[in-house]
Amino acid sequence: MRAKTIRRGLLIIPMTVLISLLAFGLLYAAPGDTAMLILRERTNVSTLTEEDAAAFAESKGLDTGFFALYADWFRDVLRGDLGTSY
Repeated sequence: MRAKTIRRGLLIIPMTVLISLLAFGLLYAAPGDTAMLILRERTNVSTLTEEDAAAFAESKGLDTGFFALYADWFRDVLRGDLGTSY
């Protein structure tokens, strides 16, 4: 019984990683440019250029790949920082 409990407890770790990868992937796959959406919300200006969005994405690290963004996010989650709510 004890071995089964330990085994099931250890299965929580990969399941948590898989579920978080799925949730992060769904947010990443959402339509639209994340940098442009954030800038429009913050500035209330509808005439933003692609250069503005590219500069903002670079400053926030949004121009890196999926796995780099996920690794940064997961590291922050392990530290207790769940990010900004949309």
